[in-house]
Amino acid sequence: MPKAVHNARTFGRQALQQMGVANEFEGISLDFDTIRVKRVLRDGDRLDLGQGMVATVFETPGHSRCAMTLYLEKQKWLFPSDALSLPIDNGRQFACTASESFVEYMHSLNRMDALDVELCAWEHYGWVAGEDARQVVSRVKQATLAYKETLKTHVESSGDVEATAEWAARQWLAQTQFKFIPFNVMHHICRQMVQNAVQEEVNAS
Repeated sequence: MPKAVHNARTFGRQALQQMGVANEFEGISLDFDTIRVKRVLRDGDRLDLGQGMVATVFETPGHSRCAMTLYLEKQKWLFPSDALSLPIDNGRQFACTASESFVEYMHSLNRMDALDVELCAWEHYGWVAGEDARQVVSRVKQATLAYKETLKTHVESSGDVEATAEWAARQWLAQTQFKFIPFNVMHHICRQMVQNAVQEEVNAS
């Protein structure tokens, strides 16, 4: 998809600039290019990784329409990518990643919550194990509903979606310390989250 390639390349350049990294390393361009697709994965597909590790694919939209989670049933390992909110404040809180839809995000969380998890590892932000892993999806569900209400209340009190999106973007970046995400990108993401928080009806089930 040319548009997706263009967006990924633009974001990559902004991220490099944000971090003070050159667009080239030892003569090799760091620009994003097209990806050669070896296999298209769909919900329920299984990947045999060898040495007794078999991953089941779950389509878990909500962060994005194409968000995907891998689960290794034998090991009880969950790899949610960005489909599960990121732990912040030493795991006491979570930074919401429901950028596409709160309804779909909660549906995906409910699917993950039915799994037996002993280890959960994120794409960007560390891992938890044992009791922390067993409780993590349930805690994220509660945090997601609370965050949605926070955004909705902020809009109602300020009367301004744009101001709420700006506040949410600054707060999210400050909490996660994600230096590779430019503010304008996070602002765009939060604008969508704020609009969804106001418009969508969501419950825990």
